[in-house]
Amino acid sequence: MFETTKKIILLMLSANFIISCSKEETNTNTDTASVMLIHASPDAPAVDIYKGTSKINSSSIVYAAAPTYFTVSAGNQSFDIKQAGTGVSMFSTATLPFTKNKAYSVFIVDSAAKASAIRFEDNLVAPAAGKINFRMLHLSPNTANVDFILRSGADSIALTNKAFKETTDLLAIDGKTYTIKAKLAGTQTVVASASGIILSSGKIYTLFLKGFSGGTGTSDAGIQVIQYN
Repeated sequence: MFETTKKIILLMLSANFIISCSKEETNTNTDTASVMLIHASPDAPAVDIYKGTSKINSSSIVYAAAPTYFTVSAGNQSFDIKQAGTGVSMFSTATLPFTKNKAYSVFIVDSAAKASAIRFEDNLVAPAAGKINFRMLHLSPNTANVDFILRSGADSIALTNKAFKETTDLLAIDGKTYTIKAKLAGTQTVVASASGIILSSGKIYTLFLKGFSGGTGTSDAGIQVIQYN
């Protein structure tokens, strides 16, 4: 089971996100950073994002939906994550640093009862000719450490013993069509598998294990792909 997110163009802002500020929160700081919020909490409802009393998104953000970037003022920022359309708070993020002109991915992770946010800086430098750049994350809340295996024909790469919320460094491999598996670490027990995943040369990706082991429907464990360029 897998989902491939829609192509993301950094220089365009989705209609799903707008920045609005109340008079009290007017900020003359013109230094900004780009932030992408990914809903990866399998049993959490759709969410809205607030900065103070101002809602950032115009449409609710649902689990495993295609994300895009929005802009925030550079500096230290925190956000309130609320159930969409209700104003009921789920949690507030820690204060997170955002550097001028840099890009970040912020993931809503864990089960709804334990939901929190983790932040990663996005390296959007173009890959070498014929290569892709990617990182791999383990975001399945009830799954023990896993080994990720990417295979294309006789070529394969193994990323071993990754814990929940752990990410790899940014890696470069040939742009090809891959089968991707997540196995319980040190075993042949497959937690999730996706075949026919096209990772195109010159592109930048985050690949992550999502959902619950033994889940049903959309909450089942799977591999999700985010393309950044």
